[in-house]
Amino acid sequence: MEKATNTTNVKVEVKEGTETLKLIHEPMQTRKIHEWNKRDYDLESLQAVIDLVERKGTLENSMIFYSTSSIRVILDDSIQDRPLDHATYKFQISDELHNWKQVFGQRLKQKELVDFLKRLDDDEVQNREELIMNVRKLQVMTEIKGEYRYDDDGNVSVMYKESNGREGLMALPRYIFITLPILNEGDHKPTLELELELIKPKAEDEKPAIVITCPKLKKHMDDAVKCEIDKLKSALPEHLIIAGRD
Repeated sequence: MEKATNTTNVKVEVKEGTETLKLIHEPMQTRKIHEWNKRDYDLESLQAVIDLVERKGTLENSMIFYSTSSIRVILDDSIQDRPLDHATYKFQISDELHNWKQVFGQRLKQKELVDFLKRLDDDEVQNREELIMNVRKLQVMTEIKGEYRYDDDGNVSVMYKESNGREGLMALPRYIFITLPILNEGDHKPTLELELELIKPKAEDEKPAIVITCPKLKKHMDDAVKCEIDKLKSALPEHLIIAGRD
C-alpha cells in the first residue's frame, strides 16, 4: 500500500507480520523525471567542456578525466539513485588540418595540387603563389631534359621542354611550411614542415606527380593535446582533474 502527500511519498512494506515504514523525501513524479532524463553530452571543443562544468557541475562533486584522445566529465558523482550525467569531448582535428590529411601520402597530379592550394587561405602556406607557379609548369612539360638535380637542402630542379619548343627550368622545394590550428577551436597553431616529393614519370606519356607527407604530425597532435589540457587546468584550477586512459 502506498500513500502520497505533496512533499513526501510514504511506502509501507509488510514482512511476516511486521510493517516497515519507508520515507522517500523526493516526490515520485520528480524521481521519474530525473531517471528518464539522464544526460550524456557529446561536446565538440574544450571551451564547451569548460562552459558545461562551470554551469552544470559542482566544485565538490564534479570529476574530470583526460587522456590522449578525449576528456570525460562526471558532472556530479554524489548521485546514487539514478545514472550519473556524463560529458565527453573527443579531440577533433581542425577543418584546416582535415583538408591537408586528405592529400597526405596521395600521388597528386599537377591540376589536383594547384586546385587544392588555391582553395587555401593566403597565409596558410608560405610562398603559396610561387609554389603554384612552379607546380603549373608540370602541366606544360612534354620532355624532361637531363636528370633531376637536388641541392644541399633537398630542393629539386629539372630542365624541361614544352610542345612549342620553349625550354625552361622547373624548381620545387623539398619542404613547404603551413601554419594552422591542430584541433577544433584550439589555441595551438604551429607551423608544420611538410615534405614534398616529385615522382618521376615511368613512361613518356606520363606527367610527374607530387606526394606530400608530414612526418612530424603525431608530435604536433601530442603538443596540441597537451596545450588543451593545460588550458583546462588553468580554466578550472580548483576542480578535480585526473589523468586517465583511452
